[in-house]
Amino acid sequence: MSSDEVWNCVECDAVYDDVRRMDGVLLRRRPFPPADQRWAGASGEAGVEHAVTYEATLCGIDRDAVIVMRHFWSAAKPGACAECRTVADGRVARWPAETGR
Repeated sequence: MSSDEVWNCVECDAVYDDVRRMDGVLLRRRPFPPADQRWAGASGEAGVEHAVTYEATLCGIDRDAVIVMRHFWSAAKPGACAECRTVADGRVARWPAETGR
């Protein structure tokens, strides 16, 4: 018997999951997803889309001040916030998709 847990990485604000046995033994940890699958998109001012975490956008706007979208944020999309892109690039450099943590 196992339990699935979803974790939010405090350092990079990415969501990833663990599957553990009921006694806490780690069975599987999914590696961090690619950068365009780590953060939800959020609409901001005049067509700018931000990467949003549980508390704020990567560029520092409070989560309550934006509208969270039902899709992932991507730095490659037109209108992606440049400051969110810079922060995302730094976090992805520290925790690339292929690393399991």
